[in-house]
Amino acid sequence: MEALELCDGFKEELEQYAISLEIHEKNMKKNIKLSEPEKPAAKMDFLGRNIFEHMILALKRIRSPELENTLRFLNQKQCFSLLFYLEHFLRNQIEIELVSRAIMYIMKTYMV
Repeated sequence: MEALELCDGFKEELEQYAISLEIHEKNMKKNIKLSEPEKPAAKMDFLGRNIFEHMILALKRIRSPELENTLRFLNQKQCFSLLFYLEHFLRNQIEIELVSRAIMYIMKTYMV
């Protein structure tokens, strides 16, 4: 899934920025002057949405009877990455039926 790779890439950039910002703050406490880390640029592919909104729109584009067949083409790493987003949707009660079907398929396939 292209959307999954795009969201994961941006999530990684944000995590790297958070680490860089943490290091910068520690150096500021030690009075070491360094330039502030550069914020990751917003991706045009998201069209003003956050990674969770982008992912749920990608999942909703999959026709309901084809959900399991589509998820079948994801490898284990991609499925576990998708679980990160699915957990967010489930905790926030977003598209519960769609999300629970995807989670159940991944659990059944990988015996998680």
